[in-house]
Amino acid sequence: MEDLEGDVAQLRANLNVKTALLCDSMAEVERLRTRLAEVETELQILRNEILILQSELRTSRHGYELILNSTSWRMTAPLRFIMQIFHRSP
Repeated sequence: MEDLEGDVAQLRANLNVKTALLCDSMAEVERLRTRLAEVETELQILRNEILILQSELRTSRHGYELILNSTSWRMTAPLRFIMQIFHRSP
């Protein structure tokens, strides 16, 4: 009978240890889930910023192309060329 009581006590002690480990593991899983949610939110914010920057870049490139293809830009090309020559001279 004492052997049985000792076995039961040992099993309960093991159960308590494993229960504590399980609780610690569950707490760690919850902490990691929270961190994952934070990182996913940050990732979405960065993706949105990328989309905004890509749109701004397309707009800027379009504006640049409009300038390069404008009549005034083409008409002032000789003047810009002459000015470039004078700025290069020592």
